[in-house]
Amino acid sequence: MRNNKRKNLITNKNKHKIYPFRNNPFFNKLKLLADFLAPYAVPFAFTIIYLHLFFVVILPFFNYNSLFSVDMSGHYFSSWYIKEYLFPRASGWNPFFFFGFPQNQFYEPAFSYASALLSFVMPLEYAFKLFLSIVLVLTPLAGYYCARSFSFGSVASVGIMLGIYGVLLTPDWTMGGTIMSTISTGLVTHALGLMVFLFFLGVLNKAFFGNKHITKNKYRQIIENKHFTNKYVILSGLLLALLILSHLMSAIAGIIALLAFGAFYYKRNSFRPTFLIFLIGIVLSAFWLIPAILTTGFINSITVGNLNSVFYLFLLFLGFLAYRSISFRNADSEPIWWFLFALLIILFAGDSLFNATMHYYRFSIFIFILVPILIFSYTKKWQGAFFAGALIFCVFLMLSSPHILAEGALKKTIAPLSNGIDGRVLILSLPWQQTSEHELQQAIPMMNQTQGARGLYQESSHNAQLIYDMEYELAPYGTSGWYVDKTSPLSDNKDSRFKFISEQFKLLHITNVIATRQIDPSWILQSKVLNIFFLNVETNRIEKNTYSLYKAADSNLIDVLHYTPKKFSGANWADNAKIWFLFNANENNIFVDSDIPQYLGKGNETVSILEKTPTNEYIKFFVDSNIDVPIFIKISFFPNWHAYVNGKEIKIYQATPNFMLVNTHGIVELKFENTLAENLGYLVSLAGLIAIIGYVLITRRTKKSKSN
Repeated sequence: MRNNKRKNLITNKNKHKIYPFRNNPFFNKLKLLADFLAPYAVPFAFTIIYLHLFFVVILPFFNYNSLFSVDMSGHYFSSWYIKEYLFPRASGWNPFFFFGFPQNQFYEPAFSYASALLSFVMPLEYAFKLFLSIVLVLTPLAGYYCARSFSFGSVASVGIMLGIYGVLLTPDWTMGGTIMSTISTGLVTHALGLMVFLFFLGVLNKAFFGNKHITKNKYRQIIENKHFTNKYVILSGLLLALLILSHLMSAIAGIIALLAFGAFYYKRNSFRPTFLIFLIGIVLSAFWLIPAILTTGFINSITVGNLNSVFYLFLLFLGFLAYRSISFRNADSEPIWWFLFALLIILFAGDSLFNATMHYYRFSIFIFILVPILIFSYTKKWQGAFFAGALIFCVFLMLSSPHILAEGALKKTIAPLSNGIDGRVLILSLPWQQTSEHELQQAIPMMNQTQGARGLYQESSHNAQLIYDMEYELAPYGTSGWYVDKTSPLSDNKDSRFKFISEQFKLLHITNVIATRQIDPSWILQSKVLNIFFLNVETNRIEKNTYSLYKAADSNLIDVLHYTPKKFSGANWADNAKIWFLFNANENNIFVDSDIPQYLGKGNETVSILEKTPTNEYIKFFVDSNIDVPIFIKISFFPNWHAYVNGKEIKIYQATPNFMLVNTHGIVELKFENTLAENLGYLVSLAGLIAIIGYVLITRRTKKSKSN
């Protein structure tokens, strides 16, 4: 009798442990609501999400956004440049910013290339907006598919999808992946990567596990008897390649997820599918990945933002969920935990120990979007109540979240610049005198097809540092400050300061400036460019500023030096070049990266450009001299550049700050050509694509013959 009573007490205790919300009135009401909505859960939830997405996000985005909002302006320019100059290539030389840089060499090209491809059947602006809208529409579907792959039912899966959409409504404009950061800030490539990551996670789970449901106590038996699904292995590899070509953060998250799943299923000999998925992803993206890796020495990356205390507090919540999920013996979510812990280890190691240059906080979204899956794996019995809670949570965020600012930067009337501008244009604008940080720097060169100075892809050129330093010299509050060296030694004497800046202009081939006022008295007013209306925070009144074009300096793209340049004595070229630019920038004291023959011009030599392509990837010029002389070329140094005289290649020296120098005379051809890295990348990707197609065709033929 006593033993039976004790047995009943233990049973009731275990039941309470497994179903902790059994007697909770709030969850009982949620469950009643869920039971009522269950037959219509999927169409009802998708209808709510897509109504919000269409009317609050996509419609105002299509109607009003000029695509020049913060970072979006650079991605829009990239799509335009691919269509107008590079297509069918995804990368190439771009002379519009940073004195020339390799467009899409270090920044993933998938988004800009896809929107450029669409622009051949519609105007580029609509193609860009349409592709971004497709990404936003597919993201909830990706979340739903991901949940279904982890053996959740339709009601639970749509609840998880509602939770993910609620996370994306977070009023954060810098994290990446959220709707506000996508539409308002323009982090469109991050949005693409996040959408592909959700699909990848779902397909990856099917590749390793399939569609069967497992529990902890049946775990060993099922995984030993289950074969890997080859079609999902191939599809996982394809999606991994797309992740790599979409965004760096999503690529790292995808690779970590792959390794985490492989480690979780290690008893099933998971090394082979893990290796195959990784190999397919790397091979298919090799045409971009190999050149990017082999030229990483030319990346100018910085750390922007670190993990804050709120994120560390969030880890306590994750730890609680981990304890509860494991205590309920739910194996569905265990691969997710392996992924999260692996990501957090790498995240904290990079942020706290190695201080690697990366936007660490942008990994946060990959953790946040998986929380709904973890919550729904908490218990199976009450998933209907969780669905109702997720629905209420999502609708509440739709109604209470701050405005998403889908309208972005409105279109502005920019007057055509003066005809015949020879040289580069530096555009100076205070942060509050334009709608967004990069707007005018991207819009004016794009609309006038004129070479500017500062652009979006600062990480793609060492010369990006120079632009920010120069902006700080001219207008200390007119630059973002990411790259600024505020120890610039310029004198307080305006005459000497402007004289030094004028020498920097000549060195960098900057001949014109667009600004709201004449900073240097020697600048000559050319024409009005546009009017900007802004709110003066001090007077709380709308004011107007007029941007004008000024002639600032005379400069040639290619010059003959009348002295022999010296070699830098220090080993670190970047540091030496930076100090040189801040203290001694002048065409009369150029330094080079290696010993150079003792050639020098006599003073009567001239250089004339005979032929030049719009991308500057081919320049043919004539040096009027009877002997070899040092020729200074004010275009950024990069390994793809080659110089030829009479068909014979000559050496290109790296010259300060990060330009090129050759020793020769006569007719010279300067070409931006594929290196071994590009050719190898294209060959590897092509071979991999042929191998995959051949494997699929052979497999289908074999199955068909067996069925017959």
